[in-house]
Amino acid sequence: MNNCPCCSHQLLRHIRSREVYFFCRKCWQEMPILKQKYHPELSSKLIDTPQVTYVR
Repeated sequence: MNNCPCCSHQLLRHIRSREVYFFCRKCWQEMPILKQKYHPELSSKLIDTPQVTYVR
């Protein structure tokens, strides 16, 4: 079971656009996945993706 790092309330697991995230109903916020298995294929794609900076 996963708990919210802010309030310790139980998190709900959701899937959107093939990505998993958690949602806290007490904080009413999406929470990052703090424990995740290592996926070399995904890691290499993230490293090779250029960073975009938005300037106003």
